[in-house]
Amino acid sequence: MLTRLLSTILLFTFIAHCSKATAAYPKASIKNNSEYTISGTVHYPGCKNDKYKVGPGRTWKASSRGLCLITKITGKLSGTPASLKGTGKSSYGEKLIVTNYTSTGTSYSKFQVQAFGDRYRIFSNHEWEKVSKTGNKKSPGFRIINYTSWPVSVSLDQVGCLYYGIVPAQFNDKPGEFRRSTGAVWFTLRAHIQPDGINPQTDFDCIKPVAELVGDIGLSVLTGGAAGAGKVLVKTVVKEAVKAAAQEVIKFGAAELGRYLMDSSSITMFGQYAGYDWPFKCDQMPTYHITGGPEVLIANGQTFISPGKPFKIAKVNTCGNDMMLASVKSASYPTKLPSDYVGMKGFNPSPTPAPQPNLSLQNYRVSLDCFHNDLKNEGTNGSITASLVIGIKKVSSSTVNAPPCKNNSPLLFNLTGPSQGVKLELRTNSDNAFFIDAVSVTKNGRVKYSGKNNGRGWCLSTDRNDVNGGWKNHVSNCKSTHIFEVQ
Repeated sequence: MLTRLLSTILLFTFIAHCSKATAAYPKASIKNNSEYTISGTVHYPGCKNDKYKVGPGRTWKASSRGLCLITKITGKLSGTPASLKGTGKSSYGEKLIVTNYTSTGTSYSKFQVQAFGDRYRIFSNHEWEKVSKTGNKKSPGFRIINYTSWPVSVSLDQVGCLYYGIVPAQFNDKPGEFRRSTGAVWFTLRAHIQPDGINPQTDFDCIKPVAELVGDIGLSVLTGGAAGAGKVLVKTVVKEAVKAAAQEVIKFGAAELGRYLMDSSSITMFGQYAGYDWPFKCDQMPTYHITGGPEVLIANGQTFISPGKPFKIAKVNTCGNDMMLASVKSASYPTKLPSDYVGMKGFNPSPTPAPQPNLSLQNYRVSLDCFHNDLKNEGTNGSITASLVIGIKKVSSSTVNAPPCKNNSPLLFNLTGPSQGVKLELRTNSDNAFFIDAVSVTKNGRVKYSGKNNGRGWCLSTDRNDVNGGWKNHVSNCKSTHIFEVQ
């Protein structure tokens, strides 16, 4: 009898213990979808509150919770978005205010920080799932309309090219269109003429293509005459209509034509906001028009390039403007004379070099990680040259011959150049491919990092077919040159 009684007591004790354990609520977590650091307090009535702090794109998770309900989560923003560092701006012009999460008492555990109107708000995931669905034309997102004669490559960048594609050239008076639904966040909008209508960007490579490649494509597309012009809108005119500023295409070299097209059309617009999500969705997502650019003319069987009007991208509606008060709403490139580019010998400086707002010299330390745990023969028997460039002008270069690849032994270059306005060019002279999975550039103690250790990377080779080898799952293409941002 006593044994049975003790067994019953132990059974009820075990059931009570299990019931108490299973009744505990999941630990609270907060995902920060803003570009700022956010800190605050999770309030549990009758229980000890949690203090939290979480960086951009990261998730905080409480260490315990028990049977405590949540009645409020507060938040305060700090820091500067990574894309604005070095610009002198600390925000996109929105209000750096966080609307608290409030409840009479909830067992929900997953929360997130989202842009909300002209400020930010903390949502439960349950709440966000109901309110964040967007129609095909409504914000958040981007609509880009191309009224030019050329296919235009566009990308919406944060860390990597999150969204990218080709906006077709205008045809039969109907403009080309690019539309993407996105999160209600900020992007860097980049665009440039792409003559063949094949997008050069990849998930890992947001760089502007090299002048020789764009020019080579342009010559191939344009020298075939009207039929060979493919996706580029060509106007057939009488010879008398071809103005003196125009230049016959066959007089260009590949690098010259490529540089002309890039100098006439490459635009970057930082801090472009995708528009509001619930409850302030716009009926039309932020819309941009692309206009102007060089014109292609055919007269008496000859193909000419004429300067045309300035290449311009302009935001044409107000959706999201109060969240990007400090960001430009339009950007343009002045017209260039094609004749100024004919006869430029390869990589001589352009007659109109890129602006150089600060020419004080700085030391740049470049580190290339070419070792990958899953690959073999990442090194090359050729040479690797690292250069700081402004436009097509090299301001500093360093070359390493036949670099091997060893774990924890990055390939290093020390360069000197202006503090602003430069980019990093990596080049090889060999068809023996060289692999890179991470690039870091250090200037004044600040590091610009691209790629990821043991992640997908870049292939340097003069043989484009090397992409089909053993690295095909780790690189998107093989090129003799790659360009990286250093600012």
